Amino acid sequence: MKIVQVCGPSHRDDGPPLYFMRALNRILDVTCERVPVTLPHAEWPEHDWAMYVDWGQDCFPSLPAPTFPPKTVCVQSDTHYHREGFAYRMTQAMACRIACMNQKLVVPYLVEQKHPAAFWTPHAADHTVYTPPLRDYGHPEARWDWPPEPEVIRPRTVERAPRWDWVFVGHLGDPGRVAFLDGLFKALPNWHLGTGVFFERAADLFHLAKITLNHSIRGELNMRTFEALAARSFMLTDYQDGMDELGLKDGVHCAIYRSPEEAIEKARYYLARDGVREAIAEAGWKWCLAGHTYWHRARNAVRLMQEADRV
Repeated sequence: MKIVQVCGPSHRDDGPPLYFMRALNRILDVTCERVPVTLPHAEWPEHDWAMYVDWGQDCFPSLPAPTFPPKTVCVQSDTHYHREGFAYRMTQAMACRIACMNQKLVVPYLVEQKHPAAFWTPHAADHTVYTPPLRDYGHPEARWDWPPEPEVIRPRTVERAPRWDWVFVGHLGDPGRVAFLDGLFKALPNWHLGTGVFFERAADLFHLAKITLNHSIRGELNMRTFEALAARSFMLTDYQDGMDELGLKDGVHCAIYRSPEEAIEKARYYLARDGVREAIAEAGWKWCLAGHTYWHRARNAVRLMQEADRV
């Protein structure tokens, strides 16, 4: 199967679009080649399917609106931030043969609009980027071939050396998130905040804290959930829609809170129990690598394309 990935100049070129392209090219008999969004269809290389992975094109109004050939699968995220982004991404999804939506709650909307093939496809982590602390960070391209298997990665790691009690990595544009963090800053003062931090640098910050705090914007299962677990960090997170369906369990793979007071209580509990915290981090790591990396999401996308070809 030959796939072309339509992409543009966003900073997210280093995120999910690239993760998908790498993973697709590691599937037997599958190739994925990138084309710029400005390239006319007539000039695309020979292909069986096109793939569009959300890179925030609505932030680049000077670019032409994308047009999709009949056999296109889109992977859409960030449908929950504001109405304009929701409308933009729904229009794109309706123009594609297969719509893989990272936010679970938008799938019923697409079904109601008579989309022929709309699926919930949760976020994932690139296990070669969001890793436990490694012995050697040189030549990152050498890691791309690592399968998502703990026993392949474990010999290349070192022990965690925490500097802070907890860390939060993410943006501060949401008032609810800011208010929540402010309460934790005051209750648990040995913290670190990382904004505008991505990829290996984000994973480094996870390693330097005993707890990686996660707080979603709208209660939707976010990308940070998978990235924190893939880095083998202990994650304290709000309850998010979709966790139950995926089997992500409180006290087993992570710690889950439903209020600021519970977050503080659980943080204090686990800070006092190093062994319990590390055992949960290990279980969360194994859970993530067993089914929630881009290797898994890419293979699912190919399966959907193959099934659509048989119809």
